[in-house]
Amino acid sequence: MQKRSYMGRLMRDVMRHWPWYFVSVASTVAYLLLDLVVRDMSGRLTDAALAQDQGFVRLLAATMAAFACTFPFHGISTWSKSTLSERLMYRMRLRMGEKVGKISIMRLGEERSGDILSRMGGELDTLSTFVLNGLSFITTLAVTFVATVSMLLAIDWLITLIIVAGMAVCVPLCYLFTKSVQKKELAMREALGRATQTAQQNFGAIDVIKSFRAEAAARRKYGVEVEQALFQEIKTLRTGAWSRSLGEVLGMLPFFAAMIVGAFQVSAGRLSAGDLVSVFALGFSFCTWLRGTPDAVLYLQKSYASCERVYGFLDLPEEQGGSNRLPDLSSAVVDFSHVDFSYTGQSPTLQDFSLRVERGQTVALVGPSGGGKSTVLRIICGFLPPQKGEARLFGTPVGQWDLPSLRKNISVVLQESYLSPGTLRENLLTARADADDQTLMQACRRAGVLQFVRERGLDTPVGERGGRLSGGERQRVAVARALLKDAPLLLLDEPTSALDIHSEKAVRQGLNELMQGRTTVIATHRLNLARQADVILVISGGRVVQRGDHEQLLAQEGIYARMWREQEADDTANSEKREAGHNGQAR
Repeated sequence: MQKRSYMGRLMRDVMRHWPWYFVSVASTVAYLLLDLVVRDMSGRLTDAALAQDQGFVRLLAATMAAFACTFPFHGISTWSKSTLSERLMYRMRLRMGEKVGKISIMRLGEERSGDILSRMGGELDTLSTFVLNGLSFITTLAVTFVATVSMLLAIDWLITLIIVAGMAVCVPLCYLFTKSVQKKELAMREALGRATQTAQQNFGAIDVIKSFRAEAAARRKYGVEVEQALFQEIKTLRTGAWSRSLGEVLGMLPFFAAMIVGAFQVSAGRLSAGDLVSVFALGFSFCTWLRGTPDAVLYLQKSYASCERVYGFLDLPEEQGGSNRLPDLSSAVVDFSHVDFSYTGQSPTLQDFSLRVERGQTVALVGPSGGGKSTVLRIICGFLPPQKGEARLFGTPVGQWDLPSLRKNISVVLQESYLSPGTLRENLLTARADADDQTLMQACRRAGVLQFVRERGLDTPVGERGGRLSGGERQRVAVARALLKDAPLLLLDEPTSALDIHSEKAVRQGLNELMQGRTTVIATHRLNLARQADVILVISGGRVVQRGDHEQLLAQEGIYARMWREQEADDTANSEKREAGHNGQAR
């Protein structure tokens, strides 16, 4: 899409707030015309004073009245422009925030979160400045040019021609001189996005960075990104500095030329002294605005780049779903038939994968890392489309589901369950907004986190990503949240693999409560959690290599039996270490 199209979209968004836009234009025009009238009347006052005309007092009173009227229009212009800018940015921020939730998971994974935040911050600030100042400048320059030319024509055609020629030369040259700013600004914004992404990564991994004494490496990486942004910004500033110098010269040359011609006209008796004063006042006002042309063009070029990034983001592909909203409870809850899937540029993650989960059944997916277990769950949630074969959920192909309606029937507990940086109550209410305190406490009791809640209260802050809670507490809060949602299909994605044995046992008790009466699909390395499933599928290389219950798979002496023996040995060794530690403390 061409940059004009992006700017056209910005103007269409501006026109959605047309009352504020037209108030700002009308008040700006009124303010400018009154100001030019005052400047033009200064020449008439001069002639009246020199001629000792008795109408001087009336002319002076009219001039002062016009001058006084400029103030309210200037105030209305500033207020309406500011309101227009803020309302537009409010709508744009809402649209970009909503867009994040609509982008397909695969496409979102290709975007850097820091770059998205940069678009929602710096890019919108640039557009806000353009709407507040750039559009106003264009209006001001156009109105000033037309009005000044009209008034000067009544004085002298040669002076008018000089002013027109000055604008005809200044504006195109300033545009050509700053034409490269768009690419430089775009490169700078992208570099800032990368720097923001690096800062986020450093912040999220600060404990790892400090423990490995990698502060210097992290600082260097961030410094390189910031330096690239600085390099591009300096290029833009250099262009801006030279363009402003060009504007100063080209903007004032017409004024000086007009004054010289005007002086000759006065000496030749073709103009009065008052006419020369009017030429001075009108020409100086217009050329002052003309000197600001480079800044306006810079605003325009930067806005082109920001429009491209903002509207380019808003144009990213969204999740595509169907219209089905109701589950068929008589069909299998999950039914995968010969499904293939691979991520972009990678080897196949799932190959000829089939899975059937009946209502009320518990199915566990186990196997080596990278086998495709989590991919199966993401397809069930509608995050990823099967590339071959068919995936049916509640009797309907996943592509025909209205995706929000599908997810209403699914609860998910992840390895790292996200908690928003609010209170415990706010995190629980995301699952059920109308739940009262009694319902929340009941869910906490069933999840095994009641004592913690009673000690700290529902309004205790959980910190960024739940950082004020232990891993076991976060997982039990996630279980309580899933209990509140009360969806018929439960997905567990490594819900205990990041926990110690003591926390794992506590969380498993909550999971057992959660799984009662629900259809459950578990993806896990922890076979103690998988062993209670009705059916266990061992996945390796994207294929089902073993299928059966716990006892049947142990008897087959395959991957599952080997994993079971290894985990038993690890658990025994850990138990012996803990017992030795307790005995050492007792002595």
